[in-house]
Amino acid sequence: MDEGERSSPHSVLSAEFDRGSSRVTLHPIWLGEDARETVSAHIETLVKENIPNIFFEMDLGKSWQCHFTPASLAQGLSRGS
Repeated sequence: MDEGERSSPHSVLSAEFDRGSSRVTLHPIWLGEDARETVSAHIETLVKENIPNIFFEMDLGKSWQCHFTPASLAQGLSRGS
């Protein structure tokens, strides 16, 4: 992704809730330098809200979304299918 251009300082995620299943799926919208902190803050909030089923969905056809992998793995999210 980084080819010398300036990186955004802030990341953006969307959250798709299914409260009936106690499930939320996070989706990357924008990659920034704070990706790790952004993922961590979202997961921390969801855990406090007692939502145990947290998923992080990436479109691997958009290569920039792969940069969220270290941040999601650092938060204990495992690889899915």
